[in-house]
Amino acid sequence: FWRNLRDDLRREGASDAVCDRWWRRCLLVVFYIFVAQSTYAKGLLGFALPGLIILFYLIWSRTWRLLMHAELIRGTAIFILVGFPWYLAMFARHGNAYYQRFIIHDHFKRLGSGVHQIDSGTFEHFIKWLGFGMFPWMAFVPLAIGAMVFFKARDSSGKPQARNFLMFWFVCSFSLFTISSTKFHHYIFPALPALAMLVALFIDRLLEDRGWLARLAAVLAIGL
Repeated sequence: FWRNLRDDLRREGASDAVCDRWWRRCLLVVFYIFVAQSTYAKGLLGFALPGLIILFYLIWSRTWRLLMHAELIRGTAIFILVGFPWYLAMFARHGNAYYQRFIIHDHFKRLGSGVHQIDSGTFEHFIKWLGFGMFPWMAFVPLAIGAMVFFKARDSSGKPQARNFLMFWFVCSFSLFTISSTKFHHYIFPALPALAMLVALFIDRLLEDRGWLARLAAVLAIGL
C-alpha cells in the first residue's frame, strides 16, 4: 500500500489524478472498516444489506468492471481483522447460548416470526416514519423518484449513476424492512440517507434548470 503510494508520488507527483485515486482507495478502506463495525454491532445485516445493494446495482448497470477497483482482497482482510475478534470472543465466552440468542432469535426470528413486535403494518408503515424523518423535504420525494423515469438508467456519467445507486440503496433497504415481521420505527433509518441524497440531487438539478420544470416542481412540493 505505502510502496504503491510512494511510487505514484515519485512518478506523477501530487497531481489531481494521484490525489483522486488515493482518496478513493482511502474511502474504500473506511468502507470496509464500517461494514465490519456494523457487522459486529448488528450481525448479518451489517454486510448483507450493503452487499445486496451493490449486487443489484451492478446487475442493473452492468458495470461489473468496477469490482476490479474495489480492493476486494485487501477489503476482505480488513473486514476479518476488524470484525471477527468480537465474534470469536463472544463464542468463546458464551458458546451456543450466544448463537441461539444473537443469530437465531435476533436475526431469523425477528425477520420471520415477529418477536419483539411493537409496530405493525405493511407497505405503508415506513412511509409514515420516512415522512417524519425527512420533514419537510419529504414533499420532494415523490417528485425525485418520479424524475428517475426520465433519467437514462445506464448513463455512464457521474450524477445519473449516483441517482441509480441511491435508488437501489433506498429500494433494497425499504423492501427488506417492510417484509420483516418485526417492525420498529427506527428500522427504516438505513434507507433515509439514500433518500435524502436522492432529493438533494433532484433539487440541485432544479436549481440548475431554473425553467418551467423547476417552478412546477416547487408548486407541486408545496401542495404535497
